[in-house]
Formats: sequence, structure tokens, C-alpha cells
Amino acid sequence: MVGEKESRSGTVEPTSVDAARSEAEPTRAKWLSPDGLVSRPPDLIPAGMIRKFVYCERLFYLEWCQKEFEDNEYTLDGSFVHRRVDRPGGTLPAPRDAPRDEASDEAGAADDDPGPVPDRPARARSLELASERLGVTARLDVVEEQEDGSVVPVEYKRGERPAIAEGAWPSVRAQVCLHVLLLREHGYRCPHGFVYYADEHARVPIEITDELVQMTLRAVERAREVARAGRMPPPLVNDRRCDGCSLVTICLPDEVTLLRRDPSLAVESLHESDAAGPEARRLEAPPDAPPIEGPEPPAASLERASTRPLARVGMRIRPLAVRRDEREPLHVASPGASVSLQGERLLVVASDEARGRMVGRVRPQPRRRMAASREGGGDSASAPGSRAEASRSRVARLEARLPMTSQVCLYGNVHMSTAAIRTCIERGIPVVFFSAGGWYLGRTIGHDSKNVELRRAQHRAAGDPELCLQLARGFVASKILNARTLLRRNWNPPGGADAVVLSELRNLAHRATLAPALESLLGIEGTAARIYFGAFRNMLADGPLRSGAFDFEGRNRRPPRDPLNALLSFAYAMLCKDFEITCAAVGFDPYVGYYHQPRFGRPALALDLMEEFRPLIADSVVLSVINNRAIGPEDFVYGPGGCNLSRTRRAPFIEAYQRRLDETVTHPVFGYPVSYRHVFELQARLLGRFLLGEIDFYPAFRTR
Repeated sequence: MVGEKESRSGTVEPTSVDAARSEAEPTRAKWLSPDGLVSRPPDLIPAGMIRKFVYCERLFYLEWCQKEFEDNEYTLDGSFVHRRVDRPGGTLPAPRDAPRDEASDEAGAADDDPGPVPDRPARARSLELASERLGVTARLDVVEEQEDGSVVPVEYKRGERPAIAEGAWPSVRAQVCLHVLLLREHGYRCPHGFVYYADEHARVPIEITDELVQMTLRAVERAREVARAGRMPPPLVNDRRCDGCSLVTICLPDEVTLLRRDPSLAVESLHESDAAGPEARRLEAPPDAPPIEGPEPPAASLERASTRPLARVGMRIRPLAVRRDEREPLHVASPGASVSLQGERLLVVASDEARGRMVGRVRPQPRRRMAASREGGGDSASAPGSRAEASRSRVARLEARLPMTSQVCLYGNVHMSTAAIRTCIERGIPVVFFSAGGWYLGRTIGHDSKNVELRRAQHRAAGDPELCLQLARGFVASKILNARTLLRRNWNPPGGADAVVLSELRNLAHRATLAPALESLLGIEGTAARIYFGAFRNMLADGPLRSGAFDFEGRNRRPPRDPLNALLSFAYAMLCKDFEITCAAVGFDPYVGYYHQPRFGRPALALDLMEEFRPLIADSVVLSVINNRAIGPEDFVYGPGGCNLSRTRRAPFIEAYQRRLDETVTHPVFGYPVSYRHVFELQARLLGRFLLGEIDFYPAFRTR
């Protein structure tokens, strides 16, 4: 259910998508043919889906064909309005005007017990009906018998009645019309229906005219054709119906429309722009603004600024896909700690086995994540909306509210009860497991996404070498350019960045866009990494940081041999975890990638998508905690051949990582502000739109 904000103009007619593409266009994912679907759509379509089809054909396809759904304030309000009528109750008598069967009459006459006679007038809730002739099924909220023996359906809706003569939007009238036709199909006399608006406590009659019946039946047939075609309808263009839609963050109407009007905007995000700021994309021109004249430079050129205003395509991008999510992860790193369920909260308990000391500075912060750490015993935990307390038995306790928890991360020997795991699965909260040293092991989740169409498109594209190379070029080029940006911004002293290093990285990014094979791309990435990490120490603050424990001569791992590499490995593990969870939530198989080829146990797609965010998130967090002295040389433990961050100092690092994800950045393609946490999902969904053939390019993410 979406908010009742339907446009008075009705649904937008879908535009045709040309199947044939000229050879001059770049390689792109292809539409899945109807034969590529797992099975043909079911014969019976729910009446509620027909309502959504009349409201928006793309919404119908997302919910019915791809099984996508997400709640928002309108759907939750609608569920509250339906809390009573969704519980089956009451019965309807046999239709009075239905044809009688003589055999049934004789059997009834021979029966000594005629059974209970329903009260008159009868009233039934949550009544399920279906008709193969109409090709629909429905669950009717309420059906009431009238004094004359007829019945009327009552459809419950949130909000108030719209200020139109018909009393309800066309989508709602089509749904009520189907309810009436189903009742008639089963032999009942049903002259009309009602819509009950909860905010007004008012019933609005819906007249069933011939025009309404014909419109509804055409919508049923058209919906069946769209489902069988296996091609997602185009998004609505600058339509206010998108404002209240719960699937706007999945549909991405404005983003897809922009990239379809001017696909080169996606390519331009790869190009270098040192001078332009984010405001360059916020220009807006009248709808009839002419296109920018002049020849287009080559797509691979890195000398051109990527600041062509959105006025080129004559549209303004609404930040519909930017939502506010106050849920935050719960990290538990206390050895021997246990996580249990207590009502609507997760209770973390860690026995004080060492010195019985609790850090007294932990205080409730309702809208900030908290960290509870133990100096002596090495226990730490970080939770959203949490509360820490010390009991008489010297037990550290921390509580996290389930509605405010996005994921649960367990480090090392931490126990979690079956009830807590089951509740997290039911709520869609992933439970993520790390080793005691911070190595990402895996996750526990519920059912995967039901979007089989997206997953089949992902696997199909993975078998296309040319398409894999095209995506890999963008991932690597963006990673190199983002690393170059990080060096340029954080070089110490400011403004003294080595021009040779920056020039070499820019040239390598250019070569990455022209790499002839994945093997060549691996070599280019390796060369860029050597140059980048060779200059990494220049981003550290002056003084002992550069010459002491944080002296950095290059990247090493498995295991990391120095503190700086230990922090980088931990940050990359957390970033990989977040992208693997994002890929699974969007509907991808995290283990089938394009640049990182599939290998046992490797989340290849998560590694692909995180490439361009390694400098922006992981490297940035490492620099922040070192330069701000949140982590010092004494906060590491050394073992045979390796180095790790100690448990006592893991919480501050996790806090810094979460703060970085909450920071707002201007999207380089769409121009609206969005947090890095939401950018992960936005980029993954844009990759899905590319694989499903809706857009010609995957729009890489690169800051300026």
C-alpha cells in the first residue's frame, strides 16, 4: 500500500524501449526475454495489485513480479487501520439468488440438524474470494448483508477522502469494482461498494458503472500482459505520486529518468574535476532549455570537468531516494559476553572477570550510538539507543532497542541466544560474525530477496566478458581517482601534494578506462596501489606519527605486520561486511562479481562495489583515528608475524567508522545530499537497473 496521493491525471502511459541498439553504443546489459523468467506469472492476480497497477504500472511490476516491498509511514498507518479487519470473522449466508441444486436440497432435507443459522444482517471480515473467469483473487476487508438480501463490500483506507466527485481515486475505485464483480461471480446481489476513510470515520459509496467495469477489466488484462512481458515499465516522470510511494528508494524514478535521458552523465562521474564544487550540479533551467551546443569530447578523457549541469536534460532531481534511517549497528566485542532477548530489547551481559571496573563515562544518549568499554578486562560494546549499567555482581549490561538496530556484529567468543537470533531473523536484522582479530567470517540472515529476476540478470551478465570488463573499468578508475582526491585533500602540509604522484594516478585512471582485459586492469590497479600507499604516510600528522609505530612503507596483510596495516585490514573487513549485507538486501548474490571473479568463499560483488569506497570510507577513517590521537601505538597487540588492534581500543575505531558512514556527501551525479550509509544501497540499486537494461551505464561514485 502506498500513500493515497494519486495524481488526478491517472497513470502515465509507458514509453517504448527500443530493442535494437547501434553498434556505436557501449556494451550494456540486455532485457531478460519472457523465456528468461523462472516461470510465467500466476493466473490469478490479487485485486490489491490491480489497484497498484492503476496507480503506477512500475509499482505493480516491482511488487508483483519482483516481489519487492518496503514499509514507510503510509504503509504502517494502513496496517494499523487494517489491524481488526485483517482478522477473519463472521460468515455470509448462501446467496439468495444463486441457482439451487436439487441433490443438495434432498441431502439437506434428510439431515436432522440443519446447522446454525447466521445472524441477520450478516457481516464477514477478511473474506477471500477468487474467480478464474475474471483472473483475480481478493481478500475483502468487510462484506455486509443489506435488508433486501444484497451484500456490499467495504474497503478500509487510511487518510481522508479526496476532494473529487467520484469520492475515491481511480485505483481505489478499480479495487472496489473487482470486489463487487467477485461477489457477483459467486452469486450475490451486489449493487455497489463502499470505501471507509479512517481519519474521517466516513463511508463513501462507489457506484459500479459500465465505464468503471470496462476500465477495471482492461487494467486486469493489461497487468497480465505487463507481467508476462518480463520488462519493467518506465518510471513516472516528475509525478507527485512518487512522493508517498514506499518503494521510491527501490524504483529510483528521477535517477533512472535522468540517466536514460542523458547516459553520458554516468560516464562523466569518472572524469577528473579538481576545481568544480558540488554546487555545479544544482543549476536548474526552464523545461524548454536547449541542449548545450558543441562537440562532445571523448568519453575516456580525464581532462574534462564532470560538472555539466542537470539543466542539460531539463529536469531537477528530487531527493526522493534519500531517507532518514536512525537505526544503527550493535557491536559486541567482549569475550564471553552474551546477547539475549528481553521484550523489544537486546540485552548484552558481560561478567566482570578482571578487576571489577566499569568506565563511568558511559551515559544514555538516545539519538547517538554508545560505546561501553572495560579498561581492565578488555570488554567493549557499541549499541544504538543503548543503556549501560553496573550491577552489584559486577556485571556490565547494555541494552539496544530492536527497532533502532540495523545489524548485530559479534567479535570472537560471544554467545547469542536462539530467541534473539530468531527475532533478528524475523525483523530482517543481520547477525554478523567476526573473529576476535576482526576478520569477517559470515552472517546469519532470514530469507533472501525474492527478486529472482534481478539475480538471473546478475548471473547472466557475469557470463559476458565484455560486460564484466566494462564494469571493472569503472570500479578501478573510480577507486584510483578517489584515492587521488584523498591524497590531494589530506596531504601534509596542505596544498603541498606531490604533482608527480597526482599526475601518475590520473594517468593510471585514464589507462584503466581503456584496459583491454581484466588481467591488464589488475596490473594497473596494482601499480596505482603501490604509488598511493607509497605516499600514504604524507597524510599523517607531523611528528612521531610518521617516524614511529605508524611509519608506513607499503601495504601488507594476512596477517598485517604493523599497526597502520592492521587498521586498514580491519576497516576493509567492516566495509566488505556492509556491502555484502547491502547486496543481499537489494537482491544480488554477493558471491558473483565482475571484476573480482567468483572464488570459493569470496563475496566478489561486495568487493566490486566497495572498490571506489575504500579511500573514501576505510582509508579516511584510519587517517582520522590516527591524526586525532584516538588510536595510539600502545593500542596494538603483536603476535608471531602479525599485529592487531587490541580489544580495549576497538570500540573507538568502530565509533569513528560509523560516524563516517553518517556523514553527508553530495552525490556526484544527482546533486542531492545523501549519507554514505545510504549511498551504498543507492549504488547497488543503480547497478541492478543497469543489469536489468534500464540504463546504459553504471554511474560510478566519485567525489571531487
